[in-house]
Amino acid sequence: MSGLRKNIRKYELFLLLFFTNAISMVMELIAARILSPVFGSSNIVWTVIISMMLFANGAGNYLGGVFSDKYDLDRLKVFLLLLSGVSTLIIAVINSLVFGSYGTIYSETEHNAAIAVVMLLMIPCTSIGMLSPVINKAQLRDSDNIGIKSGIIYAVITAGGLFGTLIGGLVLIPAFGCSTLLFAIAGSLSLISCAYLVTEKKKSVIAFIAVVNAIVVAVSIPGMFELIRINSDKGDIIVVDTNESYVRIYDDRMYGEPIRMFNISGGFSSACYKDESKRDELVFAYTKAYDMVLEKKDNAYSYCMIGGAGYSYPRYLISHFPDKTMDVVEIDEGITEAAKKYFYLQDFIDEYGTDRLRLYNDDGRLFLAESGRTYDVILNDAFTGDIPARSLSTREAAVIIKNSLAPDGVYASNVLSETSDKFLKSEIKTLMAVFKYVWAIDIASGNWLVIASDKDYGFDSEITDLSDSVIFTDDYAPVDYFSKVK
Repeated sequence: MSGLRKNIRKYELFLLLFFTNAISMVMELIAARILSPVFGSSNIVWTVIISMMLFANGAGNYLGGVFSDKYDLDRLKVFLLLLSGVSTLIIAVINSLVFGSYGTIYSETEHNAAIAVVMLLMIPCTSIGMLSPVINKAQLRDSDNIGIKSGIIYAVITAGGLFGTLIGGLVLIPAFGCSTLLFAIAGSLSLISCAYLVTEKKKSVIAFIAVVNAIVVAVSIPGMFELIRINSDKGDIIVVDTNESYVRIYDDRMYGEPIRMFNISGGFSSACYKDESKRDELVFAYTKAYDMVLEKKDNAYSYCMIGGAGYSYPRYLISHFPDKTMDVVEIDEGITEAAKKYFYLQDFIDEYGTDRLRLYNDDGRLFLAESGRTYDVILNDAFTGDIPARSLSTREAAVIIKNSLAPDGVYASNVLSETSDKFLKSEIKTLMAVFKYVWAIDIASGNWLVIASDKDYGFDSEITDLSDSVIFTDDYAPVDYFSKVK
């Protein structure tokens, strides 16, 4: 037993370094999930988050080096762990109470809370960054193997970050959600801080830190288990964390009727009526606009839709047109499962089966390139929040789409834009480089339906000036930036 304690003592600093750096990367992933419903999931948001984390880590490394020369290392570890736990608990409370309580992305409360979360995230990430030089000094004290130990320390930091990224993104967030994880992290950091209290000799210090730790743990553990128990259902709002997205499903009213909304990473992706007799009818104007293709191309029987979300249009097409078939390609399996459970998709499948409606969880572009199938109509409704899928916006993607269409096939894409938007014009110009005919139709509220084909179907196009535009390619496609520039 003494040998085990000796080995634990020998490696405990490395384990602490590994664990805290894993937490730091999980926090980065959580930050993106928390902010995406408010600000979206664009490259701009990710750039801000990564920059913030790097700044916090760098500032922490510097401050940790300064403080490690001034203060007792054991006491400093306890304080930093406690500070990380308390600040993480505050973030968990904000996320649980604010972000899980609003159905729309237009709440001033949410915007203020998002800014507060960004500021608060600096505290635990800086504190964790301070631990590295503290542990570095503790390990290198009176050491003749500075080079070897320094290499091990940096390797452990990297391994912890890698582990946190993989386990956080692929397992923990989809399984437990952001709020539950934040409570768990806060409680874990505080428990580790408690474990280190045994190194303290001043009773007043021990008493103070022990009380604070007890408060954090007392709030964190019940909060974590309560969130697990209710399975992320917060009143009338259902929150689902998937491998790819942060989904909120909630009830609202439109045209005086109760509807259910499907919000992905801050974007209104689908809606359906709650009335069972109208669940397969269309709510949004842009989904109704897809019927323009039906009116012009009455011999269209095989459809492919990229981007499933709440599966409102696929359900409408299959239920209203018995001669149609549709393949739906949704990249995120978690979104499909959420639609089955909360958006009546499973009820629809039970009624209509899967002979005419086939679901695939795959990248839309890769699916078209590898499946070898051809369709009469391909519909594109793939977004991350309100940012269109970059991989489907380029000339190379348009070539793949064209090759997946029958000779007189039609491609129709939902575009969120204003008439002066650079993305809309550039997407039209890109499609014109591949298809003979391209039309842009203003639907409503910034929604445009862009249609392309090698056959002239005579749609009324409303944009002719493409001077302020580029052709998107896989090498150059600033979709995030162009989508925001007027």
